Amino acid sequence: MNVVVNLPFFPGFYCSSLSGALDHAETMEAENSAEKEESAEYYPETYQPEELRLSAADYQKILFDCMDYGGAHRSMAADYVAAFDQWATENLETPAGTFTFESMDSPREYNFRTDRVYATVPLAAMESLYRSLDLEKLAAVIAERHSSRSGFISFYPDDVDEWQGKEFAEFDHNEMGTILCAAIASREAENPDETCCYAVDESSYEYVDKWCDWQKFESAVREKRAEKLAAWIDADSDAAARYVAHHAETLTVLELALAELDTETRTAWEASAGIIAARFYRCPFTPDMFPEAR
Repeated sequence: MNVVVNLPFFPGFYCSSLSGALDHAETMEAENSAEKEESAEYYPETYQPEELRLSAADYQKILFDCMDYGGAHRSMAADYVAAFDQWATENLETPAGTFTFESMDSPREYNFRTDRVYATVPLAAMESLYRSLDLEKLAAVIAERHSSRSGFISFYPDDVDEWQGKEFAEFDHNEMGTILCAAIASREAENPDETCCYAVDESSYEYVDKWCDWQKFESAVREKRAEKLAAWIDADSDAAARYVAHHAETLTVLELALAELDTETRTAWEASAGIIAARFYRCPFTPDMFPEAR
């Protein structure tokens, strides 16, 4: 038989070390993407002229719009539980695999609480921890976690005698979390949060890689590039035309860019560039030549 335990030290994702690690990974991804557009020598495949470059802020906004944060947070929560299980094996002497990820819930608003993570644990393992508790430590933890005070009304008894008079299997996930806290206190073990968060933080780049919709990302980059090309055409149509003439890969972006222009500017630019209605033909035998009008 298994029980569900609310892991008491999980920091959630509101202004926490976990959210900070994910934010940092996104920032680094955005800065790296922007940097790769600046040097033709070191990054010839991704280099862009100054007029078409996306800034780190541009990339960060696109990443934000393309990330599945729900999926990323669930993955991080599951990895936190795995890290806690390893910590518990070393500090509470529980068998490896005792704590497995069950679920995570998030509040609609973060006014009063943050995200919570739940682990599935064999009843026998939790009961073994309970039987080995220091009674004074248990009483202190119960009083700390379940005594009503100004601004907080507890729905659980804060008297250790009432806890001891209850069938162990009847404890709910919050009470099991209190027992886990008492087990940690009884062994005078350090708070596991720092260790577990560090283990999750190390994989922060992997969460970005896994939970970003990269197809949507590339599409958004093209659209942003098109905005910049449209602005370039409007500001210096001849320079923009010369660049497009020698960079076939910009044709898709160009079609998007032309849609951004007013009719008069678009018509004038198409005529000067030898492009009619943004439809292009490229001879397969002369791929580097300027696209001729169809």
